[in-house]
Amino acid sequence: MAQEYILLNKKDEKSIVALSKGVFEAITKISIDEFDGVYLVDRKQAKSIHCKIKDNKLALVIDVKFKYGVNVNRVSTRLQSKVHEAILNMTGLNCHVVNIRINGFVFDHLK
Repeated sequence: MAQEYILLNKKDEKSIVALSKGVFEAITKISIDEFDGVYLVDRKQAKSIHCKIKDNKLALVIDVKFKYGVNVNRVSTRLQSKVHEAILNMTGLNCHVVNIRINGFVFDHLK
């Protein structure tokens, strides 16, 4: 079974501080919502944010769609940095991997 949380400190045996995958998924979602032209992939059964924890290290894979016309390379790089910084600022944890998976484009002018 996969690890479902990250231990932040083990100073004594009486108390443990740990963060679950849901915390990192929520921080990632908030970071993506701040970007114009980037949308999480809307799936019925699977999540758009995949959080993996192994050996107390965090890796994220984010499935997104981009608004047609945005610079995919520049926005992807900025999004990776934003998610990494948000997790670092809110939890003090250095996220080891933030991968962006592009699953298509949104054509607003066709709506």
